[in-house]
Amino acid sequence: MKHPHFLLKATALLAVMSLSNGLQAQLAYSTTWEGDTDTNMNNNNNWDNAGGVGRDVAVIFDDPGAVTYQPDVPAGAPNNRAEVNAIVFNQAGWNITTDAATSTHIALWNSGVTPYIISNGAGTNRIGGIRIISETTTITTGTGNTLLIDDDYVGEFDVASKSGDGTLIINTDMGRFLDVNAGTFIFNGTMYNHGSTGHTIASGAVLGGTGIFQENNSDTYTFNSGATLAPGALGIGDSSAGTLTFENTRVGATRNFNINLEAGSTLAVDIFGDGSSDTVAFGGASDGTDMNFNINTSAILALSGAAAYNTAYTVASFTGPGNYTGTFGSVTLNGGALVEDTDYTISYDPGSIQVTLIPEPSSLMLIAGAFGLLAFLSRHKKVEFFLDAAGG
Repeated sequence: MKHPHFLLKATALLAVMSLSNGLQAQLAYSTTWEGDTDTNMNNNNNWDNAGGVGRDVAVIFDDPGAVTYQPDVPAGAPNNRAEVNAIVFNQAGWNITTDAATSTHIALWNSGVTPYIISNGAGTNRIGGIRIISETTTITTGTGNTLLIDDDYVGEFDVASKSGDGTLIINTDMGRFLDVNAGTFIFNGTMYNHGSTGHTIASGAVLGGTGIFQENNSDTYTFNSGATLAPGALGIGDSSAGTLTFENTRVGATRNFNINLEAGSTLAVDIFGDGSSDTVAFGGASDGTDMNFNINTSAILALSGAAAYNTAYTVASFTGPGNYTGTFGSVTLNGGALVEDTDYTISYDPGSIQVTLIPEPSSLMLIAGAFGLLAFLSRHKKVEFFLDAAGG
């Protein structure tokens, strides 16, 4: 007979109830993974509630070190999936695997309670293939936690919002954009959006990655004061250059796609000694559409990394319908404020926005001094040579 983990389950249920706005009664039950039989999520014997998974069930994952088997959705699973209403990770270290060859996946259903995923604990939790049926789904990542949703299965994937101070990394494609209420959202897939009413990246939140956001209808992404747009695989702190792309793909009708940097928001760009940098790119179709990068004159351009002086870094590029309005109010390097025409120059051209860093006067003096010393030594050697020749 199985023995329920009463304390852990109570904690999980509190989390479930608080994030479903009191609608817990509409769930059939919640069940905690015990994983003492095998890895199969559809095997009821692996759960502390013998009913197992279901469209109206919240599944709980507590301590990964206390189970024999990590969960998976194996090849041959019914309908190629395990069906649930909500997923809660109370600790980090979980890896829900799926079979890419047979497209097995988790299906997150809306069965009276808005579907959601909660990921907590210091470290990373991973979900392989997932199909999210409801566009009202929410994802929350706790402080110090990273939730990785991988690209094992490409299917429906619509999420309304990302909350919590942790990080969400999505490496699969999406059906529409989401509001980033807190923390960091790294997107490395392709998003095919076909009509939303506007989205917000809140103060303190970060949107980054190397993905492509494609809009087929009018839409606006607004970066509030304190929010950050950070192209590159890690967003901030990349080890190599990366590009985050926004495209207006509408053809045959006028539709505008706007990326708005509000006052106090930041474009964060990693730069490298070889002259490369992260870039945010704007483009798409060119038939009656606009792909607008709107920069408030109090927005910030924040550069980080080892500078290659007198090299033009391309921080934004524009092709087709891509264009920009406004200019950055300030530029920083590794957190320190820069002075235009003294520390840097910036050019706003139809095809790009480029920043060139100017060496500090002390650096120029050191270079000049080095050349002067070499010249002195060279002259000194020549004098010695003529004296030796005259004496000989």
